[in-house]
Amino acid sequence: MLGVLDVAGLGLVGYCKQVPVFPGEPYAHGVVASVFNSDRYPYFEMETHGPLVRLPPGGRYEIEERQALCDVASWPEHENQVRQYLS
Repeated sequence: MLGVLDVAGLGLVGYCKQVPVFPGEPYAHGVVASVFNSDRYPYFEMETHGPLVRLPPGGRYEIEERQALCDVASWPEHENQVRQYLS
């Protein structure tokens, strides 16, 4: 998931969130990720979701979310550059 922010003094900055995807598993809201963009405030939210799991009492489930910032001025031009950035 990628959001692009116009940051005063810095220009365009990319904000990337990455989570594992589990094909065939059910997700709340039916999606792996969702975006909220406020029309009243300078605010947006990028939300990632893990699959729905049933936990026993006291149980827990973890999912790793990776986050990174990137300079949009040095944006990758080819798929292999994108994949290298994400690894």
